[in-house]
Amino acid sequence: MTISENPIVQAHYERCLSEGTSESLARMFAFGQAPNAFSDTAFFNNRDDGFGKDNFARQNALTEAKTAGVSVSGATYMPGLATYPGDPRAWVRSKGEIAKRCNEMGLHAEGPGFRVDGQMYARPKPEAVPVAPDIVADAVERRLLSEPGMPTKDIVEETREMITPKYGKPAPFKLVRSE
Repeated sequence: MTISENPIVQAHYERCLSEGTSESLARMFAFGQAPNAFSDTAFFNNRDDGFGKDNFARQNALTEAKTAGVSVSGATYMPGLATYPGDPRAWVRSKGEIAKRCNEMGLHAEGPGFRVDGQMYARPKPEAVPVAPDIVADAVERRLLSEPGMPTKDIVEETREMITPKYGKPAPFKLVRSE
């Protein structure tokens, strides 16, 4: 009987069987895990409902779920999956539902027997805002005062290059010097 495409796992399983090990124990040894160790039942066993002793938050979440038509029977509230306190989408019954919600939110999650590779944040990184010309002009003016012999054009370009990574993308500007 083939239990795995992995030749090492399959060979270990067959060796255990040839040495008289029972089928279920040979499978456990081959995969290196106890049966049902990564089941949904084992994952949710003895897990807090997500509220601890906060009955107000629990009642709020139950009311939100009822209002949204979400059944909480057999579900566990996972606050890390909520986008706001009481979010009905944070009620889950399986690791599959956790993975689905993490994918929707773009989150990375790991737990016993599952892994979701998502982005770190659900929203894309906002586009850099142009640096206001007055910020660059102020920085240029400070440099001109501290380095009087340096050509103005060089200072403008160097200052812009120094400020842009810190404050945003470059903005077109004209340096106006008051004399």
